[in-house]
Amino acid sequence: MRIPAGVRDGHVLSVPAARRGETQIDLELEVTIEPHPLFTLDGDGLLRCEMPVNGYAWMSGRWVEVPTPNGMQQMRLNRNATTYRLSGQGFPTTLRVPRGDYLVKVVPAFPTQDDPEQEALLEQLIAMSNEAVKADRSQPLGQWTRRLKRWNAKQKEPARDA
Repeated sequence: MRIPAGVRDGHVLSVPAARRGETQIDLELEVTIEPHPLFTLDGDGLLRCEMPVNGYAWMSGRWVEVPTPNGMQQMRLNRNATTYRLSGQGFPTTLRVPRGDYLVKVVPAFPTQDDPEQEALLEQLIAMSNEAVKADRSQPLGQWTRRLKRWNAKQKEPARDA
């Protein structure tokens, strides 16, 4: 017997009756699906996976390998997103219906221990970023810095008598 596409936990499958001599045998099988170590399945065929990724790789938009039901696949990270939809890579809902989508949720992971070499590199990166922000007037951080500087200068002005 082949298990049809879209079968879910708790479904009952009937095996066609068979004769064994004078005895007719009817068989019904109740499907039990064990939890998968990587994937979870919603009723509509939506497959989900949550995976940690290197936080610096996520920030810099690098490629990572993602597990899919068909094997590993390359996926490009984007620092503006933590959930990615891979269309048609989920679970089929029935035999003749396209597969559902696959949602990959990434959890950026950063080192938890202080590493002097990484700290020095981060300080250098921050300093370079600050210079770039000052040069680009359209950047929100640069705009905020200029507004804050003007506000702070006003705070230091002596109070005027009314």
